[in-house]
Amino acid sequence: MTRGQLVLAVVVVAAVIILPRLFFDRDTAQMRDDPALAGFFESVAPYLDREQPATRVMDFERLFAAVYARVMEHYVDQLDEAVLIDGAISAVMDLSPIPEAESAEHLSHAAIEGMMATLDPHSKLLSAEAFRDIKVQSKGQFAGLGMEVTMDGGLVKVVSPIDGTPAQKAGVRTGDVITHVDGESLRGLELSEAVARMRGKSGTKVAIDLRRQNGKTLGLTLSRETIRVRPVRSRVEEGIGYVRITAFNEQTADQLRQGIADLGRQLAGKRLDLVLDLRSNPGGLRSQAVSVADTFLAEGPIVSTVGRIEKLNQRFEAKPGDIGEGMALVVLIDAGSASASEVVASALQYHGRAVVMGARSYGKGTVQTIIPLPNDMAVRLSTHRYHTPSGATFDGTGVQPDVTIVTEGEEYKAGWSEHALDAANCPPVGDEEDRVLGCAIALLRAGSIESFLAGMRR
Repeated sequence: MTRGQLVLAVVVVAAVIILPRLFFDRDTAQMRDDPALAGFFESVAPYLDREQPATRVMDFERLFAAVYARVMEHYVDQLDEAVLIDGAISAVMDLSPIPEAESAEHLSHAAIEGMMATLDPHSKLLSAEAFRDIKVQSKGQFAGLGMEVTMDGGLVKVVSPIDGTPAQKAGVRTGDVITHVDGESLRGLELSEAVARMRGKSGTKVAIDLRRQNGKTLGLTLSRETIRVRPVRSRVEEGIGYVRITAFNEQTADQLRQGIADLGRQLAGKRLDLVLDLRSNPGGLRSQAVSVADTFLAEGPIVSTVGRIEKLNQRFEAKPGDIGEGMALVVLIDAGSASASEVVASALQYHGRAVVMGARSYGKGTVQTIIPLPNDMAVRLSTHRYHTPSGATFDGTGVQPDVTIVTEGEEYKAGWSEHALDAANCPPVGDEEDRVLGCAIALLRAGSIESFLAGMRR
């Protein structure tokens, strides 16, 4: 279930490490000593425009060699160098069927893109614009439609819309496939190209065609907006504290603690139990995920990042002090909960600090490292996997809830535990008649999973 993902409206992406700019660190002689590189340069040489300065050709060779070396050394899984080189050569040949026609710059971009395409879909060459977006996206203010999209089997699929954005207000759902933008098909486009068609100035309109998971199609016209993501909202719902986290940006942990304090004041000394809603939260900053989990833990491991270079692995532990000590906690997840959301849910589940309820999460468990290039572009490379406190990874599998709530349109699936319940049995809550939230509140009142299920199944 690994899927490439890119952010439309520039939403916080999953844990990203940005390294210092990559400088050329190998001379031509060293590169020629590597048989794989030597074979690559020999294969693509006929496609270079020989009228361009020799220094540009040398820069192309050095840049490709530097990126190739980093990929071979740091990628999260052991690689077959022949597969990387074949991907790069194929991309060059697809770009330039006519020999001696391409600039070194075009060839370098194509070769690196082809090499990255042989890896997981999260690893890719970033344009200068995309790299600039990533450097500012954690601040919580962006421009666009307000949804995270992924490339899945050649289709542009919605991971999740963000609360309060044009996409969410128009009814875009997790799992929708975007087939056309302004009447133009997205088939055959790279993810970045599809996203570029949906971007534009704030206030302008864009028409998108969607295909739902049930096969139904519909067209929507949305107005692009400047999106200011308020990552945390809180309220009292039927005497229970409710906190929804929609993104993990630089403000999330502080706003969570403020929200819990506000709920305590609203309940005026009464017992505060809490529903923490991470549904349709695509993730964000790892540091904020660790801090959110730490809010409810007094000790113990939260998450580890594990790659091939042991000295670069990290382990994150809870600090003393649980501001929610004595507070009963239910965490809600669904198929749109990814990465940082899964870090929080898996840590609280492992320590028995919370009951996790809803549907299996997305399963985005890799950490990307960004390697800036000299031309203002960058390479995004999967270098680590998240490991839960148990030592397992949720990459490709997701986090399985303790209590599965089967919502409308779903069927019971093999592997679900006995703790599965049809949402129709849950009481609707709020203006949106949220039955999953109704089940979470019922569970907190029941005091245990067994008592809750017994009451709901009568």
